[in-house]
Amino acid sequence: MTGQRWEEAKSALRHLGKWASQYDKDGIDIYFLNHRTTHGKHGYCNLQNANEILKVLQQVWPSRGTPLGERIREIMGQYLKECRSQSRWPFRSKRPKPINVLVITDGCPMDAAENDLKEGIINAALQLDRMKMPLDQVGISFVQIGDDENAAEYLRELDDDLDKRGIRDMVDTTPYETNLSDDPEMLAKILLGGINRRVDVKGGKVVVQRRNKK
Repeated sequence: MTGQRWEEAKSALRHLGKWASQYDKDGIDIYFLNHRTTHGKHGYCNLQNANEILKVLQQVWPSRGTPLGERIREIMGQYLKECRSQSRWPFRSKRPKPINVLVITDGCPMDAAENDLKEGIINAALQLDRMKMPLDQVGISFVQIGDDENAAEYLRELDDDLDKRGIRDMVDTTPYETNLSDDPEMLAKILLGGINRRVDVKGGKVVVQRRNKK
């Protein structure tokens, strides 16, 4: 992801991060596919506002491939471990805080096998079902930068596959538009599509219209 697509990716991250951080008192965590922090970690955690997000973006530039499956498995693996730990002691602890993963990408994964990402998501969904976690416990929303049709088709398949298999649908995909900051329906679709089935199917308008009626 270089040139104009990288600029669009940064723009999307700034807008989405700004909105998301307003609704999470812990802030947001940003993970890159190929970049580690100065402490050797993959993520920048608990970012509270747009200025902190911009500071991170000034330290990072694109390189190498797109190991989406590897990174999603890493993030979900740690989270599911926490879920399993707490589900064993239902009377001693509350369920883990829900997680909403926004994936900004311009292409298909470059993992060893193309099914790595899909199978990783399916496995996570099955584990959540076995633990009887609420349907809004985990959401994964893919935001496609650019107009690569192969990438678009791959992401659409990810979006539709869980539902076809009769597994909880926790995936949504949305093409990025450059006027994102001026489109509250698109923002709502991206931010909520992975954890809200109605928004996934009908779009962000169902949230925006309801809010406008209040």
